[in-house]
Amino acid sequence: MDNYILKKYNAKDIIIFLLAVVILVLILNAGRHYDKSYFKDKVVVAFGDSLTSGVGADNISKSYIAHLAQSLGITIINKGVGGNTTAKALARIQTDVIDLEPQPEVAIILLGGNDFFKGIPQATTEENLKQIVDLIKKDGIKVILLGISRLHFPDYEKMIQSIAMQKNVNYVPAILDGIVDAEDLMNDLKHPNSDGYKLMSQRIEPTLIRVLLED
Repeated sequence: MDNYILKKYNAKDIIIFLLAVVILVLILNAGRHYDKSYFKDKVVVAFGDSLTSGVGADNISKSYIAHLAQSLGITIINKGVGGNTTAKALARIQTDVIDLEPQPEVAIILLGGNDFFKGIPQATTEENLKQIVDLIKKDGIKVILLGISRLHFPDYEKMIQSIAMQKNVNYVPAILDGIVDAEDLMNDLKHPNSDGYKLMSQRIEPTLIRVLLED
């Protein structure tokens, strides 16, 4: 067996493969050991509905925004408003995102659930989300779009992913998958509890780190 492998792949191929493995390990380790002090002056805004405001958590310090801010040592402005549809969020985007001082470097967007529950046409939701992304990008703020659930909102999930690709923005998929159906992670049928929000923050954190480290 060993002779077969050596015959099939020459020494150069094996060396290249081993170098690739070493480089991958170094990259992964570098990602784990970044200096958090780099983030101390970074400002992020979280723009969304009750999932962003933290409904269902024991208190506001247990929202996914609070978990992220504490983990990274950064300022995250919470602009989540319970019950917001994408239309209502679009109406307040100027004051709650674009006009913020200091200007945030990144905007995390989690919207669409209330549109679904209110029976708003998906085409309307899509157009509103595109406008929200365009307005934020136009002001020089980086965008992270959060998906909701592949299992419970498959059409919405595809739509959000498609918007992220069209607009060339960052995307974190299916932020509630594995949470919505876990009784120990939910406060009610729509909102996670403190543990559920912590898991959400852990799913977002790698993408947020990468975006903050971008030049």
